Amino acid sequence: MTRILKRRKKGLDREGKPYRVNHVSWWKEEMPSEEEYNEGLRNLARAGDRVDFVVSHCAPARVQDIVSEGLYKQDDLTFYLELQSQTVSFTKWFFGHYHDNRNVLDKFIMLYEQIIRIV
Repeated sequence: MTRILKRRKKGLDREGKPYRVNHVSWWKEEMPSEEEYNEGLRNLARAGDRVDFVVSHCAPARVQDIVSEGLYKQDDLTFYLELQSQTVSFTKWFFGHYHDNRNVLDKFIMLYEQIIRIV
């Protein structure tokens, strides 16, 4: 890690601001490929766009905006999840990326250290 990057990271850590640095706190390979997005769409279509539960790491864009109060940047994945949240019929959506335990809106549940039974 370069000196400039280390200094910037230290400043962001001190301020408590989130950041993503490729190969330090995030890897671009974490993002789904176009084929993986399409596979998800095909699987949902086979289920008639109706599922009981959705489990994802990140939240849909609008839910992320709520939980981060606009702090986290939207990306292709949160936009993809947002589209699915508007087109797929589901009972509950569980996600955990944001390190908290709480209900968001009516159907979205953020899990971090909490364990729940899904029935």
